[in-house]
Amino acid sequence: NEQMAKHRLNMVRLALEDYPQFDVSSVEFELGDISYTYYTIQRFYELYNVDGKINFLIGTDAFWNIESWHRIDELKNLVKFLVFPRNGSNEKEKFEGLREKGYDFDILEVEPLDISSTLVRLKKEYGQEISQIIPPKVEEYILNNGLYEN
Repeated sequence: NEQMAKHRLNMVRLALEDYPQFDVSSVEFELGDISYTYYTIQRFYELYNVDGKINFLIGTDAFWNIESWHRIDELKNLVKFLVFPRNGSNEKEKFEGLREKGYDFDILEVEPLDISSTLVRLKKEYGQEISQIIPPKVEEYILNNGLYEN
């Protein structure tokens, strides 16, 4: 829903407040109801006069389903996917078929972090600390706004 989307945007802004090398964009709000990645990326090209491809961070779970995305044949020519392993998965071979279909991507060599809104909700439900998995400013925002309550 729109209200939760605004909360997510606010939380991302808070999480990145101390990292000036990152910008948070509200382009998807400006584009209207349905948010397709293709249109967001097109808008970034228009706004920032991008030369080359835009790096697009994505988890392996979403990348497995990339071929079902809206206008994927056009999108794959606009971005380089930087694939984050999830849940300890390291399945480089599984994606080689996508490379043959013209997808430009790198699988990042990082320690996977299993953090999601579901995990935050479950930890809160069972009275567990969430401060180890999210920044303090975001935790305060969640508490002040009563988010992820059951």
